[in-house]
Amino acid sequence: MPNISFENGSLYIQSFWRLRDKEKIIVGCQQRKTGRSTYEKDAFEEMKRNLIGKSITNVFHMELSSDLIVEFDNVLYLDVYSDSSQYESWQLSGSNGFLLVACPGGGYAFWEPLGEKN
Repeated sequence: MPNISFENGSLYIQSFWRLRDKEKIIVGCQQRKTGRSTYEKDAFEEMKRNLIGKSITNVFHMELSSDLIVEFDNVLYLDVYSDSSQYESWQLSGSNGFLLVACPGGGYAFWEPLGEKN
């Protein structure tokens, strides 16, 4: 399962995902290049190549389904689809203690960094 590290956090994906721009899908989690490699390894390497050097410009969370869209440089979108009623689909964490977790079946759990409550 992909674990994407950012400058100040990470995204651990445990479900289906795809990387797209505004016009097309660039790579999906089940895509592969050769008959000998695994789907996930090829797809994750392709995703990494496209995201290196990019900055997160926005994060969208669909509360009911707990799907997640991470926008990079206003042109690339990583779509993460919650696909289980039994397991967490993804976890987004910050180096400051922030944690957002997609709950099984939809919804989310959220932990704020200590000392930063609204």
